[in-house]
Amino acid sequence: MTRFAKRVLWLDSSAAAIAGLLMFALRDWLTVLYALPASLLLVMAIVNVCYAAYSGTLALRASRGARVMTRWISLLVVANAGWSVVCVGMAMRYRATATMFGLGQLLLEAAFVGALAWCEWRYVRPSM
Repeated sequence: MTRFAKRVLWLDSSAAAIAGLLMFALRDWLTVLYALPASLLLVMAIVNVCYAAYSGTLALRASRGARVMTRWISLLVVANAGWSVVCVGMAMRYRATATMFGLGQLLLEAAFVGALAWCEWRYVRPSM
């Protein structure tokens, strides 16, 4: 696996971990700032932390020179693409009640994980 591909995996894992942990820590404050349900932010935090664990495992394996199977990367791509769609769906669902900060967070997360899905499909998968 190329160095660039490994870096994409580490970026993916780090971003998900940071987002998830910050949502856990700041959930009450974000609920008010975003005007989104606390339960939704809790689910998003859990998903991000679980996702960080999975992508982090792949990044660690790749960094240690262990084989990372193509289907594991494909699952990562599908998860990112799926989460991107879910974030857009949540933005549409809460567009009438969420603040601009809340909608912005959902749409920026959708764009970010969508871009990660593309990068992982384009650069990480072929380097297997």
